[in-house]
Amino acid sequence: MNARDFSVVVDALPFLWKGLQFSLLLTAVAFVAGLVLGTGLVLVQHLQVPVPAQLAKGYVAVIRSIPLIMVLFWFFFLVPLIAGWMFNNGRPMPVGGVLTAFLTFSLFAAAYYS
Repeated sequence: MNARDFSVVVDALPFLWKGLQFSLLLTAVAFVAGLVLGTGLVLVQHLQVPVPAQLAKGYVAVIRSIPLIMVLFWFFFLVPLIAGWMFNNGRPMPVGGVLTAFLTFSLFAAAYYS
């Protein structure tokens, strides 16, 4: 194999294109959802409604202090167990990687935008 052989890259272009499309979609959805949720968090804090303002401040402080990869792991592994325990007779509810990514990136962006 030659050091300048780009056939591997050319062969992988369809997969790279699909990955780029997903990344752009994830970015757009997380941006919009984070902006909406973050604006709501700021409004709750600004209006100084006692309990919701403290909950919003706590949410922002907690989410901003936890690495994103940890939140991704929690939503992928822990949330299905808790939801299954609460709603599905103890069996884990399947969440999936795509939904996990969209939720966690949106919630994470909301904490930073607020």
